[in-house]
Formats: sequence, structure tokens, C-alpha cells
Amino acid sequence: MRCFFSCCKKGVRSVQKKKKNLGGRPTKMTKATIDKLEAAFTAGATILQACDWAHISADTYYNYGRAHPGFFDSVAQWRARLGLRAKLNVQRAIVTGDEDVSRWYLEKTDDDFNPKKRSEVTGEGGGAVQLAFGWLSDEDKD
Repeated sequence: MRCFFSCCKKGVRSVQKKKKNLGGRPTKMTKATIDKLEAAFTAGATILQACDWAHISADTYYNYGRAHPGFFDSVAQWRARLGLRAKLNVQRAIVTGDEDVSRWYLEKTDDDFNPKKRSEVTGEGGGAVQLAFGWLSDEDKD
């Protein structure tokens, strides 16, 4: 005789047991919370700022990271995105011919274009500066 339940095997009905509630508070680290953390870190937020944005404590963040080994690697990747976006924006501006951005980039990266300026302070006759240290007496303070 064949069973009419589609979940049965060889005429024996299998019943899935309902998961027992083990108690405890549900985790705050849901998919939505992790998405908020990603958005915050991608925008350049600090850990405390990202946790505040996601409505979690720093302890929750660190506990989750210790329990899920790849999480901190993901955070590092999210944090690196902002720097890459900035570099892409500078590159795009230079390629389109923005002279101000090109000049700024050269000033920041090329020593030949913008050599470092140094000042030197010398004492009398080009010698060393003489410094005198001492305590002021009550008479000298006036």
C-alpha cells in the first residue's frame, strides 16, 4: 500500500520535529544590521560610529567578529573601498583634463614638481642657537 503523503518514504510517514526554543535573546546581528555596518564602513566611519549607526554596542560587534572569523576581513575590505573610490575620482578628473586636480596630484606625489621647503635657524655669526634654561625668581617675575 502506498502512502498518499508526498514526504513519506516507503509508506512510512516522516514527521519533522518542531525546533525547540532554547531561550535567550535573539541576536541583533541580522542581515539588515550587517548591511548598515557595511554602508557605514564604506563611508569611512570608525567602529564606534558604525556601531551607533547600526544600533549595536561595540561589544556586540567584537563578539560577532570573534564568533565569525571572516567578518573582520570583510570589514577591512569595506573600509578600503572609500580610499579606492577617492583614487578613482582623482584619476577620472585627471583623465577628463581637470588641470587643478592634476596640479594638486603632482604637488602631493612628485618631489620634482614641488620640492620640500626647509628653513634653518642659526645663532649669532651662523653658529648654533644658544638656549638658556633656568627658574625665574620672584624678583624676575615682575
